[in-house]
Amino acid sequence: MSHNHGSTGTTTGSSSGASTTVDLADKVAYGLLYASQHEKHIMYAWIIWVLIAFVLGAGFILRLTKAHRQIPLASVSRRLFLKQTFPCTNWRMSVARGHVFALFLYIAYNFVFTFADIPYGRKYRYPSKHNGMMQTATTMQFTANRTGFLAFSGVPLVFLLAARNNLVSWATGIPYNALNFLHRWVGRVVFILSWLHIILWSLELDINYFPKGKHSYYNTRWTMRYWLGGFAATVFLCFLCLHSLPFVRRWTGYEFFRSMHVFGSLLFLIGCWVHWPTAFQWIAAGIAILFADHMARTSRMLFIQLRGRGSAEAVVGIFSDEDEVDVMRITIKNCGIKSWRAGQHVFLCFPAHSRFQAHPFTVANSSNKTHNPDGDLVFVVRRKNGMTDRLCQLAAESKTLKVWVDGPYGVGALSPEISGRHIQLVAGGTGISFALSAVSELTGRDIPGTMQLDWYVRRRANTAWFGNDLAKLSHLFGSTLRISIHITRESPLTASSTEKDTSNSSLTAIEGVTYSYDKNSCAEVLRMYASTVDPRQGTSKIAVLACGPGSMGPNVRNAVAEMNGSVDVKCVMEDYV
Repeated sequence: MSHNHGSTGTTTGSSSGASTTVDLADKVAYGLLYASQHEKHIMYAWIIWVLIAFVLGAGFILRLTKAHRQIPLASVSRRLFLKQTFPCTNWRMSVARGHVFALFLYIAYNFVFTFADIPYGRKYRYPSKHNGMMQTATTMQFTANRTGFLAFSGVPLVFLLAARNNLVSWATGIPYNALNFLHRWVGRVVFILSWLHIILWSLELDINYFPKGKHSYYNTRWTMRYWLGGFAATVFLCFLCLHSLPFVRRWTGYEFFRSMHVFGSLLFLIGCWVHWPTAFQWIAAGIAILFADHMARTSRMLFIQLRGRGSAEAVVGIFSDEDEVDVMRITIKNCGIKSWRAGQHVFLCFPAHSRFQAHPFTVANSSNKTHNPDGDLVFVVRRKNGMTDRLCQLAAESKTLKVWVDGPYGVGALSPEISGRHIQLVAGGTGISFALSAVSELTGRDIPGTMQLDWYVRRRANTAWFGNDLAKLSHLFGSTLRISIHITRESPLTASSTEKDTSNSSLTAIEGVTYSYDKNSCAEVLRMYASTVDPRQGTSKIAVLACGPGSMGPNVRNAVAEMNGSVDVKCVMEDYV
């Protein structure tokens, strides 16, 4: 039924009675349609969670049974989903196609069900229950309500993907930090849906409900609960999205970003609850995830400190170079953590800096007793703004600092199948943390052929960060480990002029460690290593383990994707934490 009646200007009883009858019919039809659409809004908001539960369940079963290793065409899938989505390294993007594919599915679902099953083209005219004025309701408001419900259903997903202790990582084995891309973009989808909700409802009210006297309507409705709650939620959602942009995050610093993100998220959830209490289950789920994650972190940190019999101690050494870059080597004794794996990271809280802020750092050594009999944690941290700057100042005053440890987090990067491959490790700057922990963890495993470690540093003096560690590994592995250090900002002449001042100049005399001043990119190094692999050594499969600055990720992923056409290459690219 579709009606669109205007004022006839008549005063006859028959006309008035007919108009009233039509208006009543419209009101009844509108009420029935509203109830039907409301049920569909709820259904489509829940369907996405049924699909998410199915994917998590399938991922958990595959992980539990290890059946994913037997799936054919694994090399083809890595070529399709591993390669960098945006080849332009100047964009500082390091996003694999698999992440983008998952995001595409989520966006496609929301796009389709924003418009699905809505009866467009109908109008219903009846008196308002608020002021008796005639109003025209169209199906535009059903689309507006649909976007609102879909936005609400995405709120728990945003918080789930951001939590350190989350169901997605537990079910699939994907580390929480690898989900950060999806966390940011699902949040932006919620942001877009929210603004569509606002715009469509504004058009409905302005054009259809009250084309005359609308200013009076806004003045009287502004103080209503759902207006105030919606306005507050929108303000905080805009703040969260704008503040999460990379350049804004770098400008404000990690500490301010982290504190304001948590505080703003809580206020956003409260605003959503006030705006539409009927959809409390979505907001309650978001609040529950937020507090459960914080409780899990706090409990875990307290347990670790109790197991370590008190606060751990961090010994901090500072290294500086000609580029005025300060790097700290942090060694934590009595840490309370019994074991960890290569690629995992922990959160460190230094009470001398702040008792309420913890920062993530990749562990640079292994818990393997052969290399680490005392169970110390080692990190290499570059000095930047914020906490690391303050930590460097504290270390200059006292070499030993109290520290609270929370972790380890993330999933170990070295799966059992890596042991049966030729291994190439690529590290850039402090990304050597991951490479060294990986080599240490591989001790005792049956590795075919020779492992190759390529470390890119600005200056030769930077090798002081891990000079002794490299010497020990080279001595332990002998000819089965080749170490190449690539100097990117010095020539052999300038490097030799500072070699006398470097405590690690003896590295040149250690078997298996070589220096290189060429301009070969990491992609060229990977291709050269692949050309030296001998299938007669047991296999032609290769595992590439890499960690470095933002520009390294795209180069490594694209090179590995190209190589997968002729040889089976597995890539493990660790985040630069």
